[in-house]
Amino acid sequence: MSLSNFIATGLVILAGRLTADALIHGLCKGLVSILAVERFLAMCRTRVNAFSDSSGALIIARNEVENQVLQSD
Repeated sequence: MSLSNFIATGLVILAGRLTADALIHGLCKGLVSILAVERFLAMCRTRVNAFSDSSGALIIARNEVENQVLQSD
């Protein structure tokens, strides 16, 4: 093998390694961005869930009161 073959092989390996490193860096950066937004979204989901649970309980309680009034007459 000649020296140019060794250099070409080294450049191919280096290019592959740099591509893999860039891919890993991009994935980590994307994961950090998702985790930063996920905290805010989780708080919004919790707020909506608590509101809907309390609204449902209020509607059921109103229906129960109306049914008790109708049954007592």
